[in-house]
Amino acid sequence: SGGMEISEIEIHTRPSRFRIEQFRVFMDDEVGIVDPDQDMAGRTFKLRVGQSVLSGRTTYMVMFEETTERRKVEREIKNQLAFIRNLIESIPQPVFYKDTNAVYLGCNKAYCDFVGLTEEKIVGKTVLEIAPSDEAASYYDSDMKLLGNPGVIAYEIVTNTNRGETLEVIMHKATFTLPDGTLGGIIGTVEDITELKQIERALRRNEELYRELFE
Repeated sequence: SGGMEISEIEIHTRPSRFRIEQFRVFMDDEVGIVDPDQDMAGRTFKLRVGQSVLSGRTTYMVMFEETTERRKVEREIKNQLAFIRNLIESIPQPVFYKDTNAVYLGCNKAYCDFVGLTEEKIVGKTVLEIAPSDEAASYYDSDMKLLGNPGVIAYEIVTNTNRGETLEVIMHKATFTLPDGTLGGIIGTVEDITELKQIERALRRNEELYRELFE
């Protein structure tokens, strides 16, 4: 929308007088206000400016719609999202979450490190597009079965990462719901048990060797 240079708009109200300070005002712009009497300070308004020319004289019509409460709610939501994001990032295990089509909505840095891809290359894709081709179909089938029968599942797999590593992991997945009670998607974590499995195998080999020597 077009803009116009306006250094200050004064609005006279009863009992207070306040002014909008905005050096460039656009149609449907949103602005804060300065109130000498503090009656309106800190409130925000949607500013709509109309322009007409009559008999060679330009007239502006300014309309205001208060948006203070909406802006407050938006800030609260933004803060909640930031908290959730920081919480997910603080978890040392890889964490991911997907929508009801098994499309990635997001993940933490640990998950990016696990798969060897940036979050930008993960979000908006399904596991079919980012996992090794020989494993992707089974992962996707697992997602779709869980979405078809919401709940919690956990299973062990051997996976090859995009970094060329072979890892043994436990995949934990659970469905989540939206505020209205409808299915929202899947949230999951990956537990790396490679070292634990190596220790278990070493203990079994030692036990077998012991039996061969003393039985």
